[in-house]
Amino acid sequence: MKAQFFIISSVIMIYIIILTFQYLTGFSDIRITQIEEQQELSYLPFIKDSFILTFQASNNSSNGDFNKIIKDIEFTENFFKQEMLKKGIEFDSNIIIFSNGFETNDLTKWTGSYGNPEVVNIKYYGNYNLYCNDIEYVYKSLSGMSKAYARIYVNFSELPSSFNTHYFMGFFDNGNQILNLGLWNDQDTYKLRVYSQSMGTSWSSPSINIRTGREYYYEGGWQYFEMHYFEIYWYENGTDSKIKAWFDGDLKIDETVDSLDSGKSIDEYRFGGVDVDGGGTPEFYVDCIAISNEYIGEDCYPDEEPYFVFSFKSKEMKTKTGFGYEEINE
Repeated sequence: MKAQFFIISSVIMIYIIILTFQYLTGFSDIRITQIEEQQELSYLPFIKDSFILTFQASNNSSNGDFNKIIKDIEFTENFFKQEMLKKGIEFDSNIIIFSNGFETNDLTKWTGSYGNPEVVNIKYYGNYNLYCNDIEYVYKSLSGMSKAYARIYVNFSELPSSFNTHYFMGFFDNGNQILNLGLWNDQDTYKLRVYSQSMGTSWSSPSINIRTGREYYYEGGWQYFEMHYFEIYWYENGTDSKIKAWFDGDLKIDETVDSLDSGKSIDEYRFGGVDVDGGGTPEFYVDCIAISNEYIGEDCYPDEEPYFVFSFKSKEMKTKTGFGYEEINE
């Protein structure tokens, strides 16, 4: 209760500061003009500070419980949505709970790894990505979430042979596999496949246009021309379980099934050569991994925990900017 009061009072105080700042500088309202992406708005630091205060207070009071943290951040977001709307501005935010593109050239941002996944200097986004050539992966442990999105970029060195599935992303709850997302070869037709061990069933997409390799030599090193990006969504409310999967931004799997009372608290996320069904060895490069409580899409983000993305829209302009928690506290 004290933590919630601290959060609410902090947000209100920040807003009072904003109004005072506007009055002292002679502005009766917030005026938006044409702004390039990523350029600071005059009042944006105050909004940043309020989100940081919310995150710090909630993280400390909940011992890192992201269900609690997200609810508190949504309170802050709704406050600013209402106040900005009075100025004729549509405001929105998204928290990227975890983002990693292996730009530290190691696995220090991860909880751990299985097997021997290798960070390599083959460029897609930034200078590095992760190479997997077996059942080998990295994993991130986060406090339980009943609603989660995860996104990954994958370049396939080899595709699974007929009737085999190579999984590159997995959700786990207290050691129990809830969902794996992978690529299935259905008699030389490639499809997404979501498999749930806890439910004992799987779901597949219509055929997708998947490509391999596409590497080229540039500036003294091998680089990849393109990657496919995949995203998966899981929500468990005790009655229903909702599952969605996207391929290059297109929704391919959308299922609602009866809850088996499992997956209420996703606490481990795996990326890389997570598993195989049938046979073969998974071999691919992965990059631009992100975890959020909202749809992520194609944008890649810096290696921050968390990373906030703000968007502003009025009749005159539309812009988006983001910042990371670590960056603000340097």
